[in-house]
Amino acid sequence: MARIDLTATIGGVTFPPEVWEWLDLFGDVLVGTQREAMAHDDFPADTPYKQLLVCAINRDISSLGAIYVLLRLEHIHQAAAQIRLFCESLITLRYIAQDVATRAPQFLDYANVERYEVAESALAWEGMRARSAHVDQVRALMSQLQPEFDRTKPRYMFTDRKGRQRPFASWCKVSIAEQARQCAVDRLYEIGDVRGDVVKAPG
Repeated sequence: MARIDLTATIGGVTFPPEVWEWLDLFGDVLVGTQREAMAHDDFPADTPYKQLLVCAINRDISSLGAIYVLLRLEHIHQAAAQIRLFCESLITLRYIAQDVATRAPQFLDYANVERYEVAESALAWEGMRARSAHVDQVRALMSQLQPEFDRTKPRYMFTDRKGRQRPFASWCKVSIAEQARQCAVDRLYEIGDVRGDVVKAPG
């Protein structure tokens, strides 16, 4: 079986000098960020909010690495998608930080809704085709998740103009764009605002 040699693939990709300048700068930022994170390995994640910070920061550093590798491989469209996710993650963290007492629990508890709805969707899509043993396992999982789902789901509903109950699109009713505006990081939203897989250039 043939294997793709990623080292050779990356080594074979060339760029003009001005692109290398940006990539080298990005690489320096990535290495510096990783070193800074390692210097705080003893950070006491002794509250739910601090635990959220540790998880989110580790994920975002990994996202930076993914963006760099994708750019080095000239996978521009895929890198653009990762940039959008990275920017949205930073905006969300900034938004939560403005009201930790209210927003951190709301963000964390939304996992109870997502877990149940993922299982529900899997059952709806595969319930008629999957093996009965697997279907039974998903149903058993949903039964386990049901109490926490029932407890938390009402917090993520709103009443529309016609008086109908509607679910939030995410963990809160505020869009990413509005979160960015409230946190005064509109520029960060614009950088990650992909249209046709094109990322706005800095400056």
